[in-house]
Amino acid sequence: MTLNDVSFLIRTGSTEAEVLKEITERGLVDPIPDVQARSLANYNASARLIQEVQDPKYVLSPEEKTEYLQRSASRNAAAQAQASHAAQLQKAEEMERRQLQSLQQQTMAVVEGKEQAIRDREQAKSAYEAERSRLESEKQQLQARLNSYRKYGYTDSSIARLEQELKENEQARNRLKAP
Repeated sequence: MTLNDVSFLIRTGSTEAEVLKEITERGLVDPIPDVQARSLANYNASARLIQEVQDPKYVLSPEEKTEYLQRSASRNAAAQAQASHAAQLQKAEEMERRQLQSLQQQTMAVVEGKEQAIRDREQAKSAYEAERSRLESEKQQLQARLNSYRKYGYTDSSIARLEQELKENEQARNRLKAP
């Protein structure tokens, strides 16, 4: 244990007996100097506890300290590896989320394109039908006028002009393409 560990136990409300039990079981990594030990009083540590943490019998032997430092380094390395792995997972999830978002946008663009194509075809079909209907109506009017001109003896030039208009109407109907 370190001074920070002892301080943490006191701050979190551990009893003096619990703190001493932890120190006895785990030992102290380094001796705690008097000035630092007295700082525990700021956390309501008793004078007895402050005296006990300074007792050299609780300090780890050099071999135990080496083992502690190795375990500590191993834990730190494992924590770093875990943090690195978590960061990689988060990065992969973010990439996957972005790819999914991109695919959704592409799908929406395709759907919107198809919907626009349908609207365009319907509009073209409607325009075709309107023009075809207009030309048919014009043809019938021209035909009726031509019949009337012939019946009532209009001049050949008037009849020829109507026949020309009728021919142009027929050409326009032939040029008209269905969508």
